[in-house]
Amino acid sequence: MKKQIIIGTLLFLISLAGTATAQTISGKVTDAEAHPIDGATVILQSIDSTFVDALITDSTGCFRFNRQPAQYRLIFQHILYTTRQQEGTGSDTGTIVLSGKDYTLDEVVIKGEQPLVKVEEGKLSYDLSRLIEHKVVNNAYESLQQLPGVQEINGNLSLAGTPGLSIILNGKPTTMSYEQLVNLLKNTPASRVEKAEVMYSAPPQYHVRGAAINLILKGYRTGESGLKGEVKAGYLHDYKNGAQGGLNLLYTHPKWNIDLLYNTQYRRHRQKTNTYSRHTLNNKIYDIRQQGIIDNKGMTHHIRVGAEYKTNKESNISLAYTSAFTPDQRGHTVSDGNFATSDNRTKANKQMHNLALDYASPAGLKAGVNYTSYRSESNQDFTNKNREENTSRFQTTSGQNIDRWKIYMDREHAINNMGTLSYGASLTYANDHNTQFYHPASTTGMDQLNTDSRYKEYTCDLYAGFSKSMGERFSFNASVTGEYYKMSNYHAWSIYPTAAVTYVVEPAHILQLSFTSDKTYPDYWDLSESTGYISGYEEVQGNPMLKPSTDYSLNLNYILKNKYIFSMAYDHELHRFDQLAYQSTERLALIYKTLNWDYQQSFSATAIIPFKIGNRAEGRATLQAEYHQAKCDNFFDISFNHSKWTYLGILQNNVTLFNHPDIRMELTGLYLSPSIQGSYTLSHVWAVNAGIRWNSANQKAGLVLKADDIFNSMQGNIDIKLRNRGQYMDMHNNSYSRHIMLTFSYKFGSYKEKKHEAVDTSRFK
Repeated sequence: MKKQIIIGTLLFLISLAGTATAQTISGKVTDAEAHPIDGATVILQSIDSTFVDALITDSTGCFRFNRQPAQYRLIFQHILYTTRQQEGTGSDTGTIVLSGKDYTLDEVVIKGEQPLVKVEEGKLSYDLSRLIEHKVVNNAYESLQQLPGVQEINGNLSLAGTPGLSIILNGKPTTMSYEQLVNLLKNTPASRVEKAEVMYSAPPQYHVRGAAINLILKGYRTGESGLKGEVKAGYLHDYKNGAQGGLNLLYTHPKWNIDLLYNTQYRRHRQKTNTYSRHTLNNKIYDIRQQGIIDNKGMTHHIRVGAEYKTNKESNISLAYTSAFTPDQRGHTVSDGNFATSDNRTKANKQMHNLALDYASPAGLKAGVNYTSYRSESNQDFTNKNREENTSRFQTTSGQNIDRWKIYMDREHAINNMGTLSYGASLTYANDHNTQFYHPASTTGMDQLNTDSRYKEYTCDLYAGFSKSMGERFSFNASVTGEYYKMSNYHAWSIYPTAAVTYVVEPAHILQLSFTSDKTYPDYWDLSESTGYISGYEEVQGNPMLKPSTDYSLNLNYILKNKYIFSMAYDHELHRFDQLAYQSTERLALIYKTLNWDYQQSFSATAIIPFKIGNRAEGRATLQAEYHQAKCDNFFDISFNHSKWTYLGILQNNVTLFNHPDIRMELTGLYLSPSIQGSYTLSHVWAVNAGIRWNSANQKAGLVLKADDIFNSMQGNIDIKLRNRGQYMDMHNNSYSRHIMLTFSYKFGSYKEKKHEAVDTSRFK
């Protein structure tokens, strides 16, 4: 069966290599003296004068539309030049020369407001470079937080009204873990950000399902050959002092470029927990109180070397090597209370290596091969003293080795004026080896806890999609993906339909309805049979019986005047899995284990309202109400059916303190009312973030001071309550979430950073 799947998939991939019609229109706008015209408006119409799209030329006068009617008309406009029209049928319009206007103006005052969002082919498109122009934003990650509906809560980005969010770079899905992706975005200068496309139902050619944001970085332009770079250094403060620094180099040429990235960061973090467990065992109630302190520290290094060769304007081949490693990550957990006193010390070494080869042809074919090697080794030294003063001690050695291959191929065909047909395939193979061995020093009978697990995972995806725009009012896209998945004894065929419809009632009123389906697979380590000890009372168990969850989402957006956004969403997730605590009925132990629930569902309503105060202050208010329900009939030997309304409010403010010198300030407040997670009830949380930015007159040097969660209230003051069918537990989490960062950066050679491919370790340990 495995050979048939692989051979069949390869034959299908080869069949996709036929020719296709390029769907782009590009050219250059200059004046009579061949000087490029920056900021000229280019309007794309069909021959019957129906509006199709519009954009502005870049600093080199170049423009590019990602669509091409069979016949079209282009209108070129600029306040200093005479308007010109030109009809065409091909993808290259050549050089358009505009004639200068001969007039003199005594004084002109122009006032206008940039549209916050446009709808392009069913995607909400934001000019992110303009959106962050006057914000205290230092990198691409902070740029994403400026998008309406996007918020960061407890270190995770989310999009209002959606159960999950994927990030795509330059039209390609990221294949790295969330932590590595965040590090990459935090080390990508904000000046490289150009555009963001928000999709509540991502088309299958992106190789992600559900909600996604496609972050587009600025491309390379004529005249940028040579060496460019950026250096930065900074001070970090979490629980204790830390540091960060990096170097980025890029050498460009009209035909090829080479880039080198190195970044390092040293951080120290602390988390405190106070747990009260009213544990019932054999009809007797035990009051157990434990206090724990968890300290972690380590230095992480990121290296990337990439090369790209451009065979022609629409064709390129790239090869990149990416590595991330933490050679000496250390942790120390101390737990004390009336049940036990324990000391737990850990030391880990993690490294990831990725090699990616990608090719894009002028006919629209995209294909690639990606290989990832991940290695994690850790050692634990655990000592525990119980209430009877009996002491036990053991060491453990754990490891995770993963090798993963992926090949993909995508095509698009323009079917005259009927629409666009897209299709493609991908094949992923992963080999995972997890081990955990106990070495008791004063304890016996632990051999049964040793584990040695091996998994081979196969995923084969075949998809087809169709999109169509009917005039400037109505557009839709629909697709279906067939997937075969096999891991150990679990295998299944699945079908994932998606659809999105956009209707422009008039330019000031836009409606968008989207439907998406998705499946989420457990992390590899969660599938192992391992047991890990946090303290003498708390332990973490793996679960090889975990099944993937299936999610269905429906979202309706109403966009008023291209800036006010109102949305309603419904989400239903079958076999949802998450880690929850359970008070064992067989012994005095608090077990953390990931199990499948029956389902989780939610209904939400969101309003996003931007505003301006004078010429120096602007902001945005986000309000959300959500009904949340989680149901499980077989959670160990009990059940739960938990529901609650939750309310979220975010107020972002940006103020220009001075224009000369260039000094900006931001202040953001967030409040989340009490919520639920499975059988848990979580207390309300709130946070205040602030920042100030200074840029030199030539914009090469910059200094940013930011403080996130100033009052340490987001993760530093969370109460978790468990009240369910005899289960009774109170936990107070006091994680140190205040984060202060002072960063100085300097750009040389008009540096513009190279866009990067990503590496997927999202399901690794």
